[in-house]
Formats: sequence, structure tokens, C-alpha cells
Amino acid sequence: MGIGSGPDGGYLVPVPTETEILRRLAIISPIRQIASVRQISTATYKKAFAFSGPASGWVAEADARPQSANQQIADMTFPAMELYAMPAATQTLLDDAAVDVEQWIAEEIDKVFAEQEGAAFVNGNGVNKPMGFLAYPKVPTSTWTWGKTGYLMTGAAGAFATTAPSDILFDAIYSIRAAIAKMPAL
Repeated sequence: MGIGSGPDGGYLVPVPTETEILRRLAIISPIRQIASVRQISTATYKKAFAFSGPASGWVAEADARPQSANQQIADMTFPAMELYAMPAATQTLLDDAAVDVEQWIAEEIDKVFAEQEGAAFVNGNGVNKPMGFLAYPKVPTSTWTWGKTGYLMTGAAGAFATTAPSDILFDAIYSIRAAIAKMPAL
């Protein structure tokens, strides 16, 4: 049985339960607060992404407007991964405990899920978990290509440059294309 198909068990995971789990994760997970959740019916989520916009240029009012270069599009694919926890409690404990054991277990799972998600979104290796953004190959921003993570040199090993140390922070801000810096979450 699985939740992917209603007749195979999907009907057993009520929408309010799923919504509550996602709401609670968003409250306690810094990554989940900036990430978005997409409903998919397959094992992967695909999204087209323009990594270069169309060319543009200035012309006078009556000048000819030659065709400009088209934007370049790539396909981003995100495989679905499963994070699970399967704690056990006897029915007697659930019925007779002085505290709400079911709620306590759910709250503990929330914390563990948030920690696991955060670690995977940052450093995950892509094997049965997300590929973390720090796990992609790193290249200097000046030689960035699709599928890589760009970086800027600070000017000193493990530190900021001694002269104008804040310049690298401005360089970092302005090295991001405006369209990407303002892009909403997936």
C-alpha cells in the first residue's frame, strides 16, 4: 500500500493530516520556510528554467528592429524522496498514558524531520535524499555554467581581504542577476 494511489491507501492519509504536518514543518524548519511544496503524481517534478533571457537592444522610434537572440532554457528535474520515521507505541500506552503520547511522538518526529530536511537541502548527496546546494560542483562565478554553484574569492584564505574587506559582500550581491535575486521559490 502507498499514498500515491487512492485505492492503494492514499485515501487513508487525510488532507488535513498532511496539511498539518507540512504546516508544522514550515514553523520549525528554516529551510522549509523558504522552500515550497509541489503536488506531483509521478516520481519526479520537472520545471523549465530560462538560464539566459532574450537579447534586447535600443533603437530609435522609426529604426528597424532585427530579430534578437532567443533565451536559453534548461530542464530542472527534482526526484521525489521519502523521509520517514516509524516509532512504535503499544495501544495500552496510547490509551492509558498520563500525557498524549501520540501528540508527543508527532512533535518529536517534526523536530527530527526538520533537522533531516535542513541537512539534506544543504549537504545532501542526492542518493535517496535531495541534492544539497553545497553538493553541486563549485566554480568561480566568472566561469559559472549551468548545474554548478558559483563562488567569489574573498582575497585571503579563510578570511576577508585586508584592504576594503566589505567589497566582496557588495560583489556577491551584485553578481546575482536581478531576475534571479527576485525570483520566487520553486
